[in-house]
Amino acid sequence: MSFSIVKKAVVAVVLSAFAYVTRPVWHPLFMLFYTNPAIVESAILAYILSLPFSRYSQGILTVRTVRKVKIKVGEGVEDVERRKRNVIERVIPNPAVFTILFTVILFILLPAQGLYTPLYLSHNLRYEKVGKLPEVDPAVVRIVPKVVADKYAMDALQFPRYTIDRGAIVFVNGTPYWGYGLIPEGLVNSFVLKDKGAIYVDMSAFGKKTEIVEKSMEVGEGMYLTDNYLWQIYSRKYTVDCEKPYFVPYDGRLYMAVPAIGYELHFRFPVFFTTPVWAGVYLISQNGSVRFLTSKQAEKCRILAGQKLFPAELAREYIDSFNYIHGILNVLLYHRDQFEIADVPGQSNQQPFLIATKQGLKWIIACEPYGQSYGIFRIYIVDARTGEIQLYQPSSTKALIGPVRAVDYVKQAMPKVDWQTMKAVEPIPVVVNGTLYWQVRIIPSDASGIAYVAMVNAENPNDVIVLRSYSEVKAFLEKGENFTLNSTTGTSKKVSRGIAYYLVIKKNGVVVRRIPVYVNESVEVLPAG
Repeated sequence: MSFSIVKKAVVAVVLSAFAYVTRPVWHPLFMLFYTNPAIVESAILAYILSLPFSRYSQGILTVRTVRKVKIKVGEGVEDVERRKRNVIERVIPNPAVFTILFTVILFILLPAQGLYTPLYLSHNLRYEKVGKLPEVDPAVVRIVPKVVADKYAMDALQFPRYTIDRGAIVFVNGTPYWGYGLIPEGLVNSFVLKDKGAIYVDMSAFGKKTEIVEKSMEVGEGMYLTDNYLWQIYSRKYTVDCEKPYFVPYDGRLYMAVPAIGYELHFRFPVFFTTPVWAGVYLISQNGSVRFLTSKQAEKCRILAGQKLFPAELAREYIDSFNYIHGILNVLLYHRDQFEIADVPGQSNQQPFLIATKQGLKWIIACEPYGQSYGIFRIYIVDARTGEIQLYQPSSTKALIGPVRAVDYVKQAMPKVDWQTMKAVEPIPVVVNGTLYWQVRIIPSDASGIAYVAMVNAENPNDVIVLRSYSEVKAFLEKGENFTLNSTTGTSKKVSRGIAYYLVIKKNGVVVRRIPVYVNESVEVLPAG
């Protein structure tokens, strides 16, 4: 065997070992091909089809013994090996032809793969039709929107060299919080520091109410290299993607929970494609131990009791795939029964919304009809712990408005509010006494706090109920529109968006301006100067 072959073998072994040890670094690149098999399929087909245009060259593969023979040497006989070089022809594809074929095939297969994935999901996901939406749990009051919680958490940060992560909803003793990991800030600090714990922002308070759980994490978010939670997970399971983690305090310790998404491979002529599935949850403790829990194990885990388990991203992708229930041509041309997830433009926290109901935690996804429509076409309910899907399709006679229009109704009902300095955010769906409301928070533009919580009846949105305290929000969630107003402050009120009358300004008998005067507004005429 020649020295060059040995050298190449050694280099190959070293590179393979290096790639294996550092495999978490290459995970995004690997998943690009793993979740998009059309790329690999296109390369293989392009190679095969380019063979007639390839050139060939000879190269020595190895040296092997053909046979042993005996020959006479002097007066004795000796065994002699006769060797023969094993020569093969090496195929060298034509680069130009291969590139053209690869591009053309990929241009065909990649869109087909993108269409087959939701088509497969739409025909294989199971859901239950329900006649009513789950009632909100009045014991779990959700007031603080994420954009405000982000600011509260940053304001509470008192550790130099640290910042906060993206944040997620966590339940502590039944109370909802926005939880933010305390992670190192800056490249150097990410190598030398450990996660310092988490900041929790109480979602049920009108004002700023934060708690800090200071715990050092051996494995966590924002740390490099092997201390990073993704390094530890991908070293154990390479063919999964991870949703953003959340920090769970339990029994004096702090844990990080990471929902994981796996993939299944399918084939439909002419392309391979993958579909996402819930793989389970990774649970990482303070000391750096990593434990994988299947969906059933996660449901029974005491540490994760009362927490969301099913990935929000997966819930949204599953629901969006139901657009393909009538086939690909319907999506491209006819749009029968097609819908759009009703996201409000410019919001930092989009659907699905995590709602605590009397039936448990649910991901709620409200959908509008396809096109320029803003009513509610369907509402999907995904169990945030099991992933089970339910569909509520209201009667068309109800004419329920969606979250986009709910924000508009709030603005119209409160004309005295300066909407240049205030904004309505995060309209979440809540069901009280069988009635769907959109709970909208009105906050300053700089997200420095919460001014009001507005409840918009999805069926009769002309009346907007404005709430200004935790007790009023809780009372509304318990009794609906029949709740008792705060007898101490008397601040809550029902305001109508309807116009009571117009103030008409005329010049020489010609109307030059009409000023709408809303219900609960009055007009006062003052002399100039």
